[in-house]
Amino acid sequence: MMNKKYMLTFLSFFLIINLYLDLTLYGIESFFLIVFVFFIIKANTIRVVFSLFLIILLYLLTLLFSGKLGSMNSEFLSFSQFFIAILVFISLCEYSDYLDKYTFNKLVFFALLFVSTISVLQYYHLDGGVISEIRSTIHPGVYDLSEELKRDESITLSGITRPVGLAKESSYLSIFIVFCGYSILALGSRLQKIVFLILLSFFFYTNTSPMLGIVFVIWGTHLYFSVKNNNLKLLAVLWFFLMVFIAMLVLKNRIEVVTHQSLGWDFLFEVYKKGLITTESSLGIRLFNPFITMVNVLKDNFLFGAGFSNIPFIKLHSEALVFTPKNILSNALASGFIYVGSVGILLIILAVKPFLITKLSVFVSYSIVLSFCGGGFFTIRYWSLLFLFMLIYSLSQRSRKNEIFS
Repeated sequence: MMNKKYMLTFLSFFLIINLYLDLTLYGIESFFLIVFVFFIIKANTIRVVFSLFLIILLYLLTLLFSGKLGSMNSEFLSFSQFFIAILVFISLCEYSDYLDKYTFNKLVFFALLFVSTISVLQYYHLDGGVISEIRSTIHPGVYDLSEELKRDESITLSGITRPVGLAKESSYLSIFIVFCGYSILALGSRLQKIVFLILLSFFFYTNTSPMLGIVFVIWGTHLYFSVKNNNLKLLAVLWFFLMVFIAMLVLKNRIEVVTHQSLGWDFLFEVYKKGLITTESSLGIRLFNPFITMVNVLKDNFLFGAGFSNIPFIKLHSEALVFTPKNILSNALASGFIYVGSVGILLIILAVKPFLITKLSVFVSYSIVLSFCGGGFFTIRYWSLLFLFMLIYSLSQRSRKNEIFS
């Protein structure tokens, strides 16, 4: 019994901290499959076979009816990564039955304190450069952040380079803070919430990332699905749009600082029209390039998209001045439609629906919000991220039901 408890604790902590470290690019997929195969076995065999049949059918349909066949090797490799991601997602959903909110949230809170300590030490130069050295060891060959960090000094409230800690880049730190915040707001004690808000103030001061605002957007979504009273639902909707507005306000301010131009409230269109944001910027990577390419691909093949990893075809439909796959496919929602079209997205929803630990409406809503921070749609990272946010909602609802019937 103790061994099972330790295994669950280790797996949970690994999932949480991996949002920050992002080790999935270095063969950790095998670790996921080996460890979580137990939970696949525990799942209903018929459901698993049916879901995997739909995913394989999706691959065959894209081969037959996508815009144009690319390299078969790259197509199959891309599909294989997605196939593993779906196996991991199914496993995680089954594994969630073994968790309780108190144990899981303790791990989240400990991970938050651990990462925040690293960030504070690096920000105030109390680590003697050790953290940067460890980071370069964890992420060998990661691109040089020096130029980006110099630019950060003009856009952070502190006017000093934002701490990246052990993360591959600053956005991974932001995503991690958002997840911890959602968990603590939904499951944590009053003291944990106070500590989180203090730490969030530090990260807003040193990071100034619009992505940090997603924690409040997610919280508004959570409230909307959690409350039963219609008046409270209306308040949740108002909160949601207020938080979106504030996040956009921060984004507008950052763009004005970087471009040295005053922008109106149609600033997203203005930025695109004037070419103020490069294809390498966060806005270009997460919004403009992916969605413009998505629209162009769907105009050409609405049902089946471009096919798995058909980069030449995708490039033909991109308007980016400098085309790189990362800068076109980093928005999960857009990349999903680009690769497999509307039929493919429908098949994927049907494949995962039997294993969902939340209502389908929660799954779809969280998928849309998290698509701006989870990377490509067909990666283990995105599906693990989606699961973790769904898990918080599920644990909060599970504990509420237990309280009602106790």
